[in-house]
Amino acid sequence: MKKALYFLAGIIFTIAVAGGIIYYWFSNNVTVAGGTAESSLISEEKVEEALATKIIDRISIAQYDIITQATTTKTMVNFWASWCESCLKEIPTLKQYAASRNINLIFVNFDKVTIAQSKVVLDKMKKLNIDKTYQLMGDEKLIDPFNHRMLGSFLEERNIKMDTLGLPINLIYENGTNTHFFGPTQMENILFQGLDNYIKEH
Repeated sequence: MKKALYFLAGIIFTIAVAGGIIYYWFSNNVTVAGGTAESSLISEEKVEEALATKIIDRISIAQYDIITQATTTKTMVNFWASWCESCLKEIPTLKQYAASRNINLIFVNFDKVTIAQSKVVLDKMKKLNIDKTYQLMGDEKLIDPFNHRMLGSFLEERNIKMDTLGLPINLIYENGTNTHFFGPTQMENILFQGLDNYIKEH
């Protein structure tokens, strides 16, 4: 009986270890939606170069707060991800709007922080002409393939409530204070109606 129990325990332990190894490999080598043939051609060296030159600048939530609190002019922070089609569609419009109104536009990426996923991020940045993006790094316990838990925690800490959690999200800061929040469903209407009018009315 004891031998059978030991044998069973050994099998369970082996399965657990194998599962952990497989999960670790997938977490670090498999991308979520958004990857293309072009992104697969981007080398690890290109990613390392982007990180070294801060084209992709990985920051903590505390560092994010320091950056936004230091804003002295009107600044829009756009939260995006390579797998978020709505994000990719609105970025060109946001860039045009910010340039025409002399608004500082900061990009904060919410993709999973791995080399494999960063290849996809670099590919999207090239296509969208994004010169630099911050990439938010949070508590590892909150990280999942789409970073929903980290996004939820980030917004909750700032008392920002959303009916449906998701991207894209845009925050407007002025003199270090968050003055406006636009959730994923709001932004399409706001851009259509005109962001200027919305800000004046609120």
